[in-house]
Amino acid sequence: GESGAGKSALLEDYEACFKSYLTPKGKPKVHCVRMPTKQAGRSLPERIFQSLQNQVTVKCSEAAMRDKALKAMLSAGIKVLVIEELNNMAESTATLNALTNQAVQLSNWLKEIFDTNEISLVLGGLPSIKVLFQANPQLERRSLRAAEILAYRWTDSADKDEYTRAVKAFVKR
Repeated sequence: GESGAGKSALLEDYEACFKSYLTPKGKPKVHCVRMPTKQAGRSLPERIFQSLQNQVTVKCSEAAMRDKALKAMLSAGIKVLVIEELNNMAESTATLNALTNQAVQLSNWLKEIFDTNEISLVLGGLPSIKVLFQANPQLERRSLRAAEILAYRWTDSADKDEYTRAVKAFVKR
């Protein structure tokens, strides 16, 4: 959805609805992270690792950081990974008008998280994130249809009702 459409509010509501669903280790099964604004290939895995391990920095290669993040998610028992502002990665790709190596690697890693480790993904961001699915057709085929959230106005009762129905349907699913 576009800026101001309520994506962040929807994802916050989603996280709140499931915060009581805990792993045997007492961690939430649904883990939310925000894509860093820096668009380095290791930035998202690093953010995931830091949020789960409470570590500030780790010196390692990009591939090693992806492995560390994945191991941290598996160790914590994460079942759903929610990534907000994924467009921070996609926008750098879109401006180049071509799929960058980073976008392809990120798409491959997202597919691996889902395929190999049975962690579901909820990806939020501006419409430009669609380019990440173009980078990996297998990821696109494994995904549910993208849900576009249009901007709404709380003063319009029809908009408010429609938004509420969308949130309820998302949570129910």
